[in-house]
Amino acid sequence: PPPPSQASLPPLRLIRNCSAALPPSVGRRLQDTITGAMVLTTYAMTEALPICSNATNQERDLSTVGAAAGPQVAVMRENTLDFTTPSAAATAAAPFFALEGEEGEVIVRGACVFEGYEARSHLGIDPNVISFVREPAEVEKTASERADGAGCGTGQLSAPWFRTGDRGRLDARGHLTLTGRYKEVINRAGEKISPLEIEAALSEMCAQGCALEG
Repeated sequence: PPPPSQASLPPLRLIRNCSAALPPSVGRRLQDTITGAMVLTTYAMTEALPICSNATNQERDLSTVGAAAGPQVAVMRENTLDFTTPSAAATAAAPFFALEGEEGEVIVRGACVFEGYEARSHLGIDPNVISFVREPAEVEKTASERADGAGCGTGQLSAPWFRTGDRGRLDARGHLTLTGRYKEVINRAGEKISPLEIEAALSEMCAQGCALEG
């Protein structure tokens, strides 16, 4: 069907996207179609709300979900931990945090993050062992403080990082770009392909209105 005309749409002030990333081309089409509406890309999930948001009082970058909106947000380097590897397997041998612009798993901690999933004994595994991770260097430092009783440290661990399962990267401004979900990545002959990248490419095609990738 043809797209709705601007005259047929009631006035909207704000269109807010959350959870999954919004392809920039879709955001631009929304702004072009609905005159006067602000398209605001944000990031949150049931386990952590909110995480990131673009500001409403400045020019927004539709390619990112903005900067941290309260919690600490970081990107854990790929191959530091497999998505299904317990946090106990982390070692200080490999860098934990991804470099600026480097893709990895988005992790978050702070007051907005839930305390953990309810344990279900019939599953045979505690989901929180997989879902939370600590920096290996922090664990080693805290253990050392407890052992010798010296130093200015408290000997207490800070809150663990919650593993979102989302792929992303941080830029120099601290803005987060989401690039997909780890469980949705397509492995083709060893090459990791994000369905989000396919969707973004298809949405740039004039004749393509909607597509489902999987």
